[in-house]
Amino acid sequence: MKSVPFPKLVASSVFTKCVDAKRNGVEKNNLRAVASIVTKASKQYVLKGKKGLLYTLPRQSKIGIIKGKVMENLYTNNLVSNKSKARHLYNELRHSIKHNRCPYCSHRDVSTLDHYLPKAVFPVYAVTPANLVPSCKDCNDCKRTTISKMSDEQFIHPYFDDPDFDVWLVAELTTGNKPSVSYSVKPGTRFSTTVAERICYHFSKLKLNSLYSAQAAVEITAIRLQLERLSDSGGEPEVTNYLAEQFESRSVLGKNNWQTALYLTLSQSHWFCDGGFKLFS
Repeated sequence: MKSVPFPKLVASSVFTKCVDAKRNGVEKNNLRAVASIVTKASKQYVLKGKKGLLYTLPRQSKIGIIKGKVMENLYTNNLVSNKSKARHLYNELRHSIKHNRCPYCSHRDVSTLDHYLPKAVFPVYAVTPANLVPSCKDCNDCKRTTISKMSDEQFIHPYFDDPDFDVWLVAELTTGNKPSVSYSVKPGTRFSTTVAERICYHFSKLKLNSLYSAQAAVEITAIRLQLERLSDSGGEPEVTNYLAEQFESRSVLGKNNWQTALYLTLSQSHWFCDGGFKLFS
């Protein structure tokens, strides 16, 4: 999980362009009639988001004279649809992420837009850019129907939160005949209690330990031959130096990237560097 730049698209403009793309004249006029309500709600969303208070926003089944389903359809038919004149706005949001990496898991490729607050429950934000986060399908599916009722039970919001300002992700090496790597969350004292709990909640709900542990096993298997050659030529010091260099290189991906955490742990393990890596298969 990591922060990404706030969308450049203006909420009122996106709403207007989606409405203009509609063919149904009556529905179009009804939507135009609630434009001020949607714009005001979008501004309130940003204010709450900056304070970590999105969980306090009220649920709405109607927006003025408009039923929530109409707003949901506005997103599906007039922002997402390839036939819509507003589709370029969807593309701009979806492709705004550096390296196309999902900000929720920091690993899989972005393939869709996630409604941070589900559009079925909060339809007024159905086309609000600040509520549309580029995401991979897995993360989108995991959080699809989740509704937070408490401050510490909120997913990290990539537009408003920066969980990478300090280390919280730890890779833990289990030694023995059947070694393995697992991941856990251990936020430092620089994180507030609420943010620390939100990181733990996010990590657990999106099942990131399973994702990262599986990737770590593949990574170790992929470098095993290289480690064996280094061990044969220079022993434990050569292996340790190699892993330390890999940690330094991976650090550019973020303090809490799963590879960064993995190589730090491996480089600090005497057991692993002294030949324990040979037990991974």
